[in-house]
Amino acid sequence: GGGALIDHVVHLADLMDLLLDGAVATSVYATANDRLPGAGRGAETAGLVSIGYAGGVSATIDSSWSVPVTAPQWGGLTLKAIGNAGVAEMDAFNLRVDGFSELTGRPLWLSYGHNLDALMLDDFLSLVRGGPSAGADGAGGLRTAAVALAALESVRRGVAVPVEL
Repeated sequence: GGGALIDHVVHLADLMDLLLDGAVATSVYATANDRLPGAGRGAETAGLVSIGYAGGVSATIDSSWSVPVTAPQWGGLTLKAIGNAGVAEMDAFNLRVDGFSELTGRPLWLSYGHNLDALMLDDFLSLVRGGPSAGADGAGGLRTAAVALAALESVRRGVAVPVEL
């Protein structure tokens, strides 16, 4: 643990928590290996995590460190949402959401910021100073951590596991 699963799953599980208005993840199945470069002994470098949520929504997270060390931009943190009204794809390091709308019959390209690290730091500092926060609250953080820990447990046991809050 502490490799690619924890590194990437927490961010995308947090995003799913936000998108699903705090819907509780009920089960997680994960697989992982350490064949990609980027970590020391015992830390996974590649993983695939399937999450089931109350209400029937499912999500899959590829938590692999699959971008070469020499690449100009580190990343590989992506989300693809498929719904009744269209498809949206997000690459957290590409700073935009790509998609296609069934309603308009047209592609989508929505920009959402410039420096996510700076935005997270600004949000944290605002909260420490007693101001508002746009980020996850403690309950959301607990739900996110529970998903990541369930992924580690699923890899250890080789089966789908319930998410325990």
